[in-house]
Parts: sequence; C-alpha cells; structure tokens
Amino acid sequence: MLPIRTSTMSGLSSRNTGRVGAEQHATASAKHVWAASRPTASDMLADGLSAPLIPFEELPLIKSERSTLSSCCIRWRFTATFFNRDQNLARGSLAIQVKRWLEHHGISDPCIGLSVNFPILRGRGRFVDVHVAASSMEVLAQAPLVFRGARLERHLVGLALSPSIMVVEVTGSNIADTGVAQQLADVLAPFAQVHNIWLETRSHSQDTSIRQSKMIALVETALSERGYCDWDNITAIPGYAVLNGRECRLDYVGRLDWCTFCRSQASSFHTSETCLKVPDKMWQTLHRGRE
Repeated sequence: MLPIRTSTMSGLSSRNTGRVGAEQHATASAKHVWAASRPTASDMLADGLSAPLIPFEELPLIKSERSTLSSCCIRWRFTATFFNRDQNLARGSLAIQVKRWLEHHGISDPCIGLSVNFPILRGRGRFVDVHVAASSMEVLAQAPLVFRGARLERHLVGLALSPSIMVVEVTGSNIADTGVAQQLADVLAPFAQVHNIWLETRSHSQDTSIRQSKMIALVETALSERGYCDWDNITAIPGYAVLNGRECRLDYVGRLDWCTFCRSQASSFHTSETCLKVPDKMWQTLHRGRE
C-alpha cells in the first residue's frame, strides 16, 4: 500500500471540508473507535487500539473520488489532449509500458492483474486507470508513463488490498456514542469481515453546536470463486439496523433501495413499492411520487 498520510494524534484525524472563501465551512474530525485485531506493543495507539488497516484519509468514502477507484489500481491523468477515439491506442501503449517497467524492476509475471481502463468522471480531465497485482503497486506508482510524447500525471493511488474492501457509512440518532461501534460490528459480522470503525463528527466553524456524526466501518466481503467482487455478498448487507435502540441507515457502494417502511425489520430485501406491509394510503402516495 502507498499511504498518503496526514498528521494523526491518538487515532484522531481532521480535515476541512469547506470551500475556500466561504463564510461558513464544516470541519470534520474522525476518531478510530474499534479494531478487530488485538494491539501489539509496536502498533498500539494511545487509545489502546491497534493501528487501523489503513489511515482514515485513504478510506474510499462514498461521496469521494476514491469510491470510484478499485483496489490495486492507480489513476493517471493525461496532460496532453486526449480524445475518446484514442482509447484503443492508449490502452495498448500503456499496457506495454507498464509490462516493461515491471519486468525491469524484477516483477516475474507483470501480466497478472494487468488491465487498462478509462473511467467516466465529471469534469474536463481525462483519466486512465491501470490495474496490477497488489505486490506491483509500489513499483507501478513510479512508472514514467507517456502518451503521444506527454508524461502522464499520477492522480490517485488505490488500496493495495482485496478488491472487496469497502466502507459502510452509518447515520442515525445517538450515533455519536462510541459504544455503538461494537453493536455495528456485530450487525455487520454475518455479512462481512469488519476491520476498523471510526466516528466522524462534522461541526460548523461559526456554530459548534451544529454537529453531525456518523460511523464509518471498513469491511471486507467474501470474493467469488474466481477472485472477483461478489455482488450478491455486497448487496446482502442490510440497508438499516437498530443501534443504541434507534433506527440507523447503512450506506455503501452497491446498496439496494431497501424498504423505508420496514427498515431494519425487513426479513429479506424488498422495496417500499413491493412491500406488503405498507398501508394503502402510503402505498398510493409512493406510487404517485413515481409517476
């Protein structure tokens, strides 16, 4: 893994989420509150927990660009003009460059996991994603990739971890209680391996009484037999759960549109429109909203 670390103290990290020049902006701080592994003398933090699998700043949060980047992948930006019609030419050229670079640095089988794809992102930038084996990530990050004589710029480095690593973001009443972390781990355990949980709190600089909190869990679902993400395992994670006696919403990439009437009481997945427990008046209102 290639960490891009920011300063942390006792498992606490913070970041400014506001726009430059805005009158008010939100400041977010995240505290590591739960870890699956037991701490050793070398990785124990001041709060008594073992160090998280990855720093909070590297989490693929749902609304961040990192959520669009799969594991074992590095995103590069074209610095010269690039058109969609150039994709096949660029794919072949970059694959050859990566293969030669990895071979030159002692990677015995550089083709394992190697693929070149072009993500569709907002904005005017043109990007390319290069996937390799986890063991090749550090070498790939230093590759001097070139297209049409212009050097590519390394834009974003993915996690050198399992492709099924993901985050589950939890919102709801009384979520700021750090004791909820163990409850959340218990809820997720049947569906995924839970590695770490953070408590993120956002407050406005001009009114610190305005606070919003959420739990963020780093989890790993089981892979398919061929070693890929298994969407059946991902979508099996419930959309709601009762934590601290309150209904909480669980959000993650791939989440289905769980019934908002049954919520945590749903015995299996279904939508509000197909729910047999929704009262007739509410059912009619739901369908009017869809028209």
